[in-house]
Amino acid sequence: MLPRRLGPRLCFACANSTAASSSSTPSRRRPRPRLRLLPYRGHANPIGFSAMRAAGSLPGPVAQDDDAVSGYRLPPKEIQEIVDVPPNASYHLSPRRDRIMFLKRRAMPPLSELAKPDKILAGIRIDSSCNMRSRMSFYTGISIHLLMDDGSLGPEKVVHGYPDAAKINFVTWSPDGQNVAFTVRYEDEAGSDSNLALWVANAESGEARPLFRQTDIRLNAIFELFVWVDHSTLLVCIIPSSRGDSPKKPLVPFGPRIRSNEQNNVIQMRATKEMLKDLHEEELFDYYATSQLVLVSLDGIVKPVASPAIYTFLNPSPDEKYLMLTCVHKPYSSIVSYKRFPKKPTASVGENV
Repeated sequence: MLPRRLGPRLCFACANSTAASSSSTPSRRRPRPRLRLLPYRGHANPIGFSAMRAAGSLPGPVAQDDDAVSGYRLPPKEIQEIVDVPPNASYHLSPRRDRIMFLKRRAMPPLSELAKPDKILAGIRIDSSCNMRSRMSFYTGISIHLLMDDGSLGPEKVVHGYPDAAKINFVTWSPDGQNVAFTVRYEDEAGSDSNLALWVANAESGEARPLFRQTDIRLNAIFELFVWVDHSTLLVCIIPSSRGDSPKKPLVPFGPRIRSNEQNNVIQMRATKEMLKDLHEEELFDYYATSQLVLVSLDGIVKPVASPAIYTFLNPSPDEKYLMLTCVHKPYSSIVSYKRFPKKPTASVGENV
């Protein structure tokens, strides 16, 4: 008898070899049957017993295969409750230190957020549906408290007015601490696209409202999105109105991709697959990263500032008269990210800046 651990496959291999030898032409010396060892996989059903039983070839109940179960499998309820416990809220003090803002968040991002397609250009992942970084964490709610003289918290003011199930990002106090600016991201009615809008909330009442009156203005959040210039004016990056459809990849490449290291130089730089690979990806980077700067007041008045460019840093002067702007420009690199692209700092001055 064969050892039990060899399994049924070994038994069938031995039986087949014996049957083949007995049916052959008899000779003076009968060859001994050869024993061929087959790989045994303990997690699989040998010889398809489950399939045969399901088809009615073998009697007995049909065994359920774990791999055949469709959908996601959840752990016990106790483990789910531990994993889904909301983390502690983030907090931000107002510039005058008289209020504190708490930002609520969820424990785990939804799978729909991680499964969204993105474009990887110059070391960043871009969500083309709302023109921002993909797979960003977000907040689910904002609450504001007064800081009392004895160090305790005053009554809670919940910021309200934005759509339900909205994803909140880029939360910033105004310089005087009377308003809060933030972005709201939510799915449209069709569910195929995401909307990114800039909202402003009053710290006293908690009432929030969209900042832009025009519905055709879309934000560009690939790099720095907005900054407060003074207590009633923001500098915002939006998508240029002249931008059309995204560039299409040509059927024929622009040319061969050649890399040479004839001098055998040692390059102390890690290799990555997220850099720009060809001219088409350079066009995509320009398409998604180019912004138009506008000054927008709390009453919704919009004023364009400077010409469209890829702005990566916005810094207003303390006296509210100047703007220090930094943008990247060509030539781009195919071996480093945008952080090491050529940069050009510029200063802007105006009546309302």
